Amino acid sequence: MQQTFSVSAVLMVLLLGCSQLSAQQLKLGVNPWSLTKSALLELNSTNQGLLFTRIADTALINVQSPPDGTVIYFTPMQQLLVRSGGAWKSLLYSVSGPWSIIGNSGTTPTTNFLGTTDAQSLAIRTNNVERMRVFSTGGVAIGATALDAGNPEALLVDAGTSSSFNVISGKGTVNNYLQLNIQNRSATALASSDLVATADNGTELVNYVDLGINSSGFSNATYPIINGNNTAYLYATGADFVIGNATASRNLRFFAGGYATTNEAMRVTSAGLVGVANTAPAAYLDVGNTFKLGAKGSVNKNQISFALTLGSTVLNAGAVGILGLGYMAGMTDVNFTITTTSLQPTSTQATVVITPAFDLPNYTSIAFARLTGVNTIKVRFLNTSTSSTLNVQGTYYFTITEF
Repeated sequence: MQQTFSVSAVLMVLLLGCSQLSAQQLKLGVNPWSLTKSALLELNSTNQGLLFTRIADTALINVQSPPDGTVIYFTPMQQLLVRSGGAWKSLLYSVSGPWSIIGNSGTTPTTNFLGTTDAQSLAIRTNNVERMRVFSTGGVAIGATALDAGNPEALLVDAGTSSSFNVISGKGTVNNYLQLNIQNRSATALASSDLVATADNGTELVNYVDLGINSSGFSNATYPIINGNNTAYLYATGADFVIGNATASRNLRFFAGGYATTNEAMRVTSAGLVGVANTAPAAYLDVGNTFKLGAKGSVNKNQISFALTLGSTVLNAGAVGILGLGYMAGMTDVNFTITTTSLQPTSTQATVVITPAFDLPNYTSIAFARLTGVNTIKVRFLNTSTSSTLNVQGTYYFTITEF
């Protein structure tokens, strides 16, 4: 009995001692009697780890109002989350730590940022391939790792070898104009804003097309044709410069001085007809107002050509003068009527050229032709013979030049 009591007493003391130790520290694994005094819970192993609670849906644990400091392994994100401020955050989260892949809150742009604090560029990768780089100088390259050495870009987009013909697209929905805008805010003598398309063998000097506008202070005598404040231009330095409209039955139109339909200055139709001050040209060159030919030419209004037919008309015979002195040709005046309104000039200030479509009879000629009204042409025929049977019936061609 005495021996049994002693064994029981020893066991009781050991249990009480263990209980006392467990209330202070707990160590699992190798060397359980070697404790780290600062640790309440200590794990020690050479081939085992700590397995946290694995949770696929935080809604289940949130029902139990877990306190801040609770740690779980969130399987959808495959990372440890810690409860902080009533929300689950990455275990790596801290005020000055990495950004969360599910977003951050309470940030301040002046102090919270993605980037570097030294003179190093920032590279962004996908599939472990660099896709974009923000250079320490502020330039941004997409699809490239270097900017132009001589004239570094603020933004460089390099699509590389691609099956897509799109490099940059701008899209939107707005009940107003939607623009891609380039504005050079310098007002100096050589400043301009330009959109430039360059051929594969193009440079800053050749093989490009340029659409631009000069600054308010532009002055460059090297290019006098495009010189001047706020002068806008479109030109090319390649081969042929082609401007047109490839849509069937549509025109190429030019205007100046305003946006009204009356401001149209020239039109090239789909048939190749060119109208100047004329929106419905009927010829390869159809001028709807005054025109001038040659450096010393005069300004004319209209040039009208047409044909008229004269019925049977016998000319008056010539006669010998009194006492046989001299000879007087027979004169016959004929009035031609211009019945077609579109062929009538606007005034009688014009010259008239007449040409018969046949040979006139012998001894006959035309003395003159002139307008006696906008729809009447007076033609004087002469008969230098004594015959009274000469007939000038037939078709006559007229050209009226109004000035």
